[in-house]
Amino acid sequence: MKTGGPEHAVGIPKSQPHAVIECPQEIPCDPCVEACPHGAIRKEGSIASIPVLDEELCQGCGECIPACPGLAIFLVDSCYSEDCALVGLPHEMLPMPVAGERVRLLDRCGREVGVGTVTEVRLRGAYDRTAVVYVAVPRGLEDVVRAVAVLPPDDHYVCRCEEVTRQMIERAVEDGATTVDAVKRLTRAGMGLCQGRTCRRLVSAIIAEKTGKPLEEILPATTRPPLRPLPLDVICRGDDEL
Repeated sequence: MKTGGPEHAVGIPKSQPHAVIECPQEIPCDPCVEACPHGAIRKEGSIASIPVLDEELCQGCGECIPACPGLAIFLVDSCYSEDCALVGLPHEMLPMPVAGERVRLLDRCGREVGVGTVTEVRLRGAYDRTAVVYVAVPRGLEDVVRAVAVLPPDDHYVCRCEEVTRQMIERAVEDGATTVDAVKRLTRAGMGLCQGRTCRRLVSAIIAEKTGKPLEEILPATTRPPLRPLPLDVICRGDDEL
């Protein structure tokens, strides 16, 4: 029996597919408990405690993965094949990978660690738009890979801060995002360090091109302070320095 958190995930028996809970915060949240059809996840004591996984009861079904609002539950099958392990992970970004597609493998910090092959994508109504992507990864990376990214070779970045490409934005528009804010919510374009100062005009131009609307009719993103990045010591010195 192991508790959640990355430090506890390492060492779980690897003889069968199993959930890996990497919940980092003690907060009042328990959708994973309700989602498990086998009663393998529970809270001990307060609802704010870290969820506990009962390895004897876990069947590796993956139903807990899309239920976690923090995207902190994964599935690992270390014995998937002779050369590969299988990782099931939550995915809410566009473009959505498809079965058979080669994707970039990312670690917990978003660093690229290799290339894998998607074996299945589950996206059901009950998942509330959080897909579960199953990807075959080289053995030894099953405890490292925690996200995937699709990057077509003929694509290019529009938002460099968040590594959002033109094709990702075009697909977001095709899915109904017709404002800069809507594209931002689907792709994270404009949510990086520059807060859209570089890419927002490009995003507007792509929306206008895809929808056929005049550029001036495309609603801009909501502007929130600070309007430019500031050192913390400038903020701490008070309003007069701003």
